Amino acid sequence: HGTDTSPGSDIDFYEVGLGTAAGDSNIIDWYLTTDTLITADTLDLTDGETYFVSVRVTDVAGNHSTVFSGDGILIDVTPPLLGSVNDGSGDDIEYTSSTTTLSANWSGFSDTVSSIVNYEVALGDTAADNIVAWTSVGTATANTFENISLTNAIEYYFNVRATDLAGNVSPIVTSDGITIDIGPPVVGAVDDGLDGDESWTNSADTLELSWHDFDDSLSGIANYEYAFGFSPGASTVVPWTNADTNTAITAIGLTLIHGATYYGSVRATDYMGFVSTVAVSNGILVDTFSPTVGLPIDGGAEDLDYQGPSDTLAIHWTGNDTREIAYYQYSVGTTPGDTNVTPWTNNGTATSVVITDFVLTHETVYYANVQAYDMAGNMSSVQSSDGITADLSAPTVGWVNDGLSDDETFTASTTTLVANWNDFADTTSGIQYYEYAVGTTPGLSDVSGAWVSVGTNTSFSATFTLDETITYYISIRATDNVNNISELVTSNGITTDFTGPQGTWAIDGDSSDIDWQNFTDTYSGYWLHFIEEGSGFKTHEYALHNNDNSQYVTSWTATLDTFCVISGLSLVESQTYSLHIRGIDSVDNVGTVLMSDGVLVDLSAPAVPLNLVGWFSTERIYLEWTANTEPDLDHYSIYGGTEMNPTTLLSTTADFTAEAFASGFEDGTTY
Repeated sequence: HGTDTSPGSDIDFYEVGLGTAAGDSNIIDWYLTTDTLITADTLDLTDGETYFVSVRVTDVAGNHSTVFSGDGILIDVTPPLLGSVNDGSGDDIEYTSSTTTLSANWSGFSDTVSSIVNYEVALGDTAADNIVAWTSVGTATANTFENISLTNAIEYYFNVRATDLAGNVSPIVTSDGITIDIGPPVVGAVDDGLDGDESWTNSADTLELSWHDFDDSLSGIANYEYAFGFSPGASTVVPWTNADTNTAITAIGLTLIHGATYYGSVRATDYMGFVSTVAVSNGILVDTFSPTVGLPIDGGAEDLDYQGPSDTLAIHWTGNDTREIAYYQYSVGTTPGDTNVTPWTNNGTATSVVITDFVLTHETVYYANVQAYDMAGNMSSVQSSDGITADLSAPTVGWVNDGLSDDETFTASTTTLVANWNDFADTTSGIQYYEYAVGTTPGLSDVSGAWVSVGTNTSFSATFTLDETITYYISIRATDNVNNISELVTSNGITTDFTGPQGTWAIDGDSSDIDWQNFTDTYSGYWLHFIEEGSGFKTHEYALHNNDNSQYVTSWTATLDTFCVISGLSLVESQTYSLHIRGIDSVDNVGTVLMSDGVLVDLSAPAVPLNLVGWFSTERIYLEWTANTEPDLDHYSIYGGTEMNPTTLLSTTADFTAEAFASGFEDGTTY
């Protein structure tokens, strides 16, 4: 706007220019106008540049005024630069326990062209301003909304925007949120011990406690506190003690009582200061007494001193504790307590074990070792077995004889076999028992049916049904105390012989058979040697038998001869005696008795022959008489001579006639 001071003239027109310096028109050249307001809208101005409007006036008389320039205008088309928004009145906080008041502060907003002249603040949860609408706070950089209704566990966000002198409004900057936390932490679980819950402890001065599953999903847990007492929740042993954010502690320097149960308690405090309820452990029992374990038993339920070939080793034991055994450990060594064969191995609560894939060495002694741990971790002393010796070899064999002493080749028994043996040996575990088998072939048991145990006896007598002339073989084997079985040893066999020697003939007399004898103090007999086809001939036996009264006159007498002369007899006249002979073989079979046909004792002479008649011929005398009637007449004796009752025996005859011849016979001589 301009005026002219000269009366009568007046302003004719204005000239307006725009430049980057006062009086300059490098942007808009001088422009004539009679208006006092112009609008230029096709300009290409630069943000941050100051532009100056210059005006000069020409009146009607053509006079020109001086150039008048404004103080300039700064071009600002850029909104303010963004800062950051903190929840809370100071440093940024994540949680608050207030349900009616929220504060925020911000910083870092700026404007590089003009300057910030106003801030607006809003509060929301699902939208920028659904809780508190945009509120202008001027150039203040903090604000508190009061008397609002906030909900627990809901996150709220402050939103801030800035406006500069040019009216440019910045984008909205949102805080990272603040959550309402008005609840205590969720209680978790408490374990006695650092690695899982324990029921026992063997310490007399230390308690351990750990906990888990405490939770505060809002502000979080700021610290834990723990305590110990004799009852759940009590703090008479260890008062409430801050554990920071640790979830396990070890309380030392205590004086604990054996047999007492101690309970650990834990509570949590969140960052808002809310304290959880108390969580209590189920208690831990102090056990400072060691368990006991009995002596291990080698080999099974009953203690064995020896172990046979096997790839296992069995161990049994007993254990005891004032509370409860947690587990046993076993090991095996070649000396008591040693572990050079099997290292210490956990066996749980079982009081026996069968170790598999166990390699035994012959005649090595193995010792089982056992120790027990109770639930409190107390360890018993190590107990060792009396040892078990590996016996991997069968007994060595000896010899077998048929019979009860020296070896026999034959037997007369039809039902019994007997054997004896010796020199079997087992130098490790010893012989447990012997077994025999009987067969018709060496090593078989077709007669006994199976192997038969006789214990530790070294002979046996057994009943069977035996057949004659069969050879039976007796086999023996030994089993030691770990059931190693020896090789079998078989006898050379024993053959059955049930029949005694057999005779063929016997006669009365010493050379030829006689039927009568006229003496009573002597008897002679003769027989052929008996025949024996089995075990071998042993002897003859003979006895004189009275056939008339059926009794023996003499006892049986043994002889290897085939004749006998029995003297010192008192035979009875007119009685018949026969010789009885029997054969006995090497196994004392007695054969059938062979009998002579008998001899009659005859002590009476025959009657004198009667009616003797003689007549003569040349050099001969013919005789004839009446035959005697005696049944035992043997013969007639003819005597002759020149004297009465001659004694010269001329001949004998069984007939009742005879021809006598006299040496030197002469006619005319009386004979």
